[in-house]
Amino acid sequence: MTLKILSWNIWGGKYLPKIIDFLKTSNADILGLQEVLQEKDGKSNTAKLIANKFGYTYVYATTSHMRRDGKILDWGNAILTKRPILASKTYILSKTHRRTAIQADIQLDNKILHAVSTHLLHTHQKPSQTQDLQADNLISALPKEKTILIGD
Repeated sequence: MTLKILSWNIWGGKYLPKIIDFLKTSNADILGLQEVLQEKDGKSNTAKLIANKFGYTYVYATTSHMRRDGKILDWGNAILTKRPILASKTYILSKTHRRTAIQADIQLDNKILHAVSTHLLHTHQKPSQTQDLQADNLISALPKEKTILIGD
């Protein structure tokens, strides 16, 4: 079985029209998105908008909160797929500089694939104890088989 997998930090949807144009031709089976914005009421979510436009199912996990245009927004990670999502799980990788990972258990014929999307602390390629902690926590949380890790 061949799968097309795409990972993309969408920068809060800053270039959403261009992202949507690209996704029209990408035909990805699984998308791992980072920096996905969601309004606090959950009604407006960039992953949901993309999923609805292209017929994906999705899961989303909030990482943190930010203020934009006078609104408080959640931002986090998402997994979108053309296949059924059987379950999902959110991992908190660190409380300092809070980061999360979202896992989607995806049905592929008679197998389950664990897809995980995350965005570790950005350190401009400098050593970071917090980023090391996040990576260690992620490694210990990941399922040991049939797992793909995507992210920033």
